[in-house]
Amino acid sequence: MNASRGRERKPLLLSLPLLCLLLPFPASGATTRYVDVATSASGDGLSWQTAKKTIQEAVDAAPPGDEIWVAEGVYSEQVILRADLSLYGGFSKAEAEVGERDLVHHTSAIVGVGGRGNFLLTIVDASVVFDGFTLERAFLGLYISPSAKHSSIRNCRFMRNERGAYIEGSSCDIENCTFIENSGYEGSGLCAHQMAGLNIRNCIFEDNVCTGTRGTVLLDGCPDALVSASTIRDNVLRTVGSGDCYGGGICIWYSDAILEGCVISGNIAESIWNPVFHGFGGGIYCYRGEYPTGDALANCLIVNNRADNGGGLGCRGGSYEQPIPIITNCTFAGNMAAQSGGGIYCENRISYTGWPPQPIPHASYASATNCIFRQNPPSGVTMLGISWVRLINNLFYGNGYAVQAGLDNYVTAAEVNAYLWGWGNLDGDPAFVNAAAGNYHLLPSTLTISF
Repeated sequence: MNASRGRERKPLLLSLPLLCLLLPFPASGATTRYVDVATSASGDGLSWQTAKKTIQEAVDAAPPGDEIWVAEGVYSEQVILRADLSLYGGFSKAEAEVGERDLVHHTSAIVGVGGRGNFLLTIVDASVVFDGFTLERAFLGLYISPSAKHSSIRNCRFMRNERGAYIEGSSCDIENCTFIENSGYEGSGLCAHQMAGLNIRNCIFEDNVCTGTRGTVLLDGCPDALVSASTIRDNVLRTVGSGDCYGGGICIWYSDAILEGCVISGNIAESIWNPVFHGFGGGIYCYRGEYPTGDALANCLIVNNRADNGGGLGCRGGSYEQPIPIITNCTFAGNMAAQSGGGIYCENRISYTGWPPQPIPHASYASATNCIFRQNPPSGVTMLGISWVRLINNLFYGNGYAVQAGLDNYVTAAEVNAYLWGWGNLDGDPAFVNAAAGNYHLLPSTLTISF
């Protein structure tokens, strides 16, 4: 099944307009301006010898379309962008072109200057390229306001902030960025709220900690989001006796998102100290996409995640006509649930009516096609109550139960085919090359599914 069915998007192709956004966009007559924190005093900013001392000084002096080159060093300031500019960091001052930078050995870091309201970079009313910076030790690394135009954030690191980035209302491309060791409330790594368009590609979200109820990466009300070729690993979502929590790695909440070619590994969603509350979706949680096409996962590796329910993935919502999520060509391996659904946990959607409010359960629907479920105790898939997961041409091995559906347990794929909403499922060891070392490629001897 094509995970992008019903969409015009072609996520792996660059159209001409997008290609133009990925290139520096100074128009004819645009100026390159220079910033060097090591300079003794600010000059006119038109050369390295007369560089501005702070980034904000250069921003304030630059008309729309200019480029700003920032030398390596530590900049303790807060930057506000209100004009269409391109900012590039990581210069040793020997470069003649942006492409000559060595971002591994030359770092331009914007660091926190104290105070809970500390936003290192704020983009307002502007279309910005921001490339080659580290933002660290602040309340918020990056804030893009609803009034901003389209922005491109590339080759940046967001480290040890209370929240790495918060983006709302606008559209944004985030590419080749790392979000690491950010610790705070919901979306501690990245929170995208009601965005018109979001494209995350080749990014790493690692070792972030969230104490709120929704994931370290949170897509909240985003009707057009694509996360591709990215890694979300070793993040922790934990509530302490104060409620359920959803999506240790990534939480897709009232959104329409595609995850394609991603690795989701080693994430945790748990609620501690109060047995009434639980963690759902250690790796991923999808909550009732309200948009027409729903959420989709394609060609993803979802391994070694842990939660109370839905070690690999938890979901709620969807319909018979439009399952949410649609899962295609994914591997679920080594995930674990303390209660139900080591691989996938699909739970009822609840609405309320009357006074006092009375709960009304509604079935949730998801689908999994051409997937591998290997050693995800206590079951590869759990369908809670009246919910369903359509299972087609999947491979099951060593999960305890292949499927738990309501009060019924199905040990083998043959039982799943005979009694549940599925067909073409098989039992057999997929025989990974070396799962312990993270190599989930299949050996030639692997039992394959015939279509």
